[in-house]
Amino acid sequence: MAEREYQQILELIRTVVLPDYQPDQSLFDEQKQPVDWKQLYEIAYAQDIAGYLYPGTMNLTVPEEVRKIFRTAYNRSLRKEAIVHLEVSSFMEQLEQQGIDYLPLKGWQMKRLYPSPELRTMTDVDILLRPEQFEAACRLIEADGFELFAEVEYHNCYRKKPVTEVELHRKLFSSNATPNPYFASVWDRAVLSKGHEYAMSPADQYLYMIAHMAKHLVGNGAGIRNIIDVCLCRRSHLFTEKEEAAIDRALMEMGLKTFAEKINIFAELCFSDGPMDVDQTYLFRYIISGGLYGKTGNRDVMILMKQESGNKARWFLKELFPTREELEPKLGLQPKTIRKPLYPFYWVKWVIHGILFRRDNIKKRFVTVSTSKKETEPVKKMLEYLDLKDIYYS
Repeated sequence: MAEREYQQILELIRTVVLPDYQPDQSLFDEQKQPVDWKQLYEIAYAQDIAGYLYPGTMNLTVPEEVRKIFRTAYNRSLRKEAIVHLEVSSFMEQLEQQGIDYLPLKGWQMKRLYPSPELRTMTDVDILLRPEQFEAACRLIEADGFELFAEVEYHNCYRKKPVTEVELHRKLFSSNATPNPYFASVWDRAVLSKGHEYAMSPADQYLYMIAHMAKHLVGNGAGIRNIIDVCLCRRSHLFTEKEEAAIDRALMEMGLKTFAEKINIFAELCFSDGPMDVDQTYLFRYIISGGLYGKTGNRDVMILMKQESGNKARWFLKELFPTREELEPKLGLQPKTIRKPLYPFYWVKWVIHGILFRRDNIKKRFVTVSTSKKETEPVKKMLEYLDLKDIYYS
């Protein structure tokens, strides 16, 4: 992506995030240089912020056919927000009736900080439950027409047509994840909102946002929406000196203090039109060049970069023989379908599936982990710049 185009994306985001912001019209002056609106829309769509950017186009001289495309995305966001809000609110009301405590996470809370809630789209709604009430909540959501489609150590994923996905969390991170010790006691600090609904304290909400973003950045990647969330979170709540000290201690425990400091500076630069240095520019390009959750292949490079030996054979064996939790969704199976004696059969099925349907993808990923040091060095540099090389989530 050209320098001008990433400036245009940031400018569109600023017009929505910042009150009374006056966009730089010269960036979109067609007489100086044609604007590649098709590419800008494709980037925004991949980042799931196309609808979010529609209000920004209202302050610019934009071709009507382009504005119409962004307006369609905005209307789609409105419809999805209405459906998801109705479905999830209904489920939460059932939790209330059954006396089950619940704590909505991430987007469900963050959308209140946006100019309009539909601008903060959500791929899924995350809800934390007390471990002793988790199974009862699962039975309740399944009775409400949601289907279980994935299950891992710390959450179950449910889906209901046409667009609603809900993740019910037993806990926030897997047992061996670096931030897990701090968040294992999140219920002790939770604040009662009403009835059986709880919320994280502003400090914990910010800390969870940082820890969750780090999780994505050491995986396939994180989208620009994470940066928008951090910016709005920090601006919506001015922490006291005592709260800042507690946040710093928690970040130190999680090994994320340097990461948080650099992300906070980066977020402010994104939304204050400040100049970026070489590392910050690379980070922006890394984030914006992928989709909402990065791009396929990033995770393979990350894994290799984090292994001391850079062992490609280990990567290959892990791909060939995935765990049950990894294999079931890949084969479209219900959770807990595969029993231990049947592992070899399903591994063979996975290999055949790869040969028949994923040959190009496998080849591309193998090339990714086999690339030269010159090509993988920037990823390693980013991990080191953000101090994420020793942070683990799975």
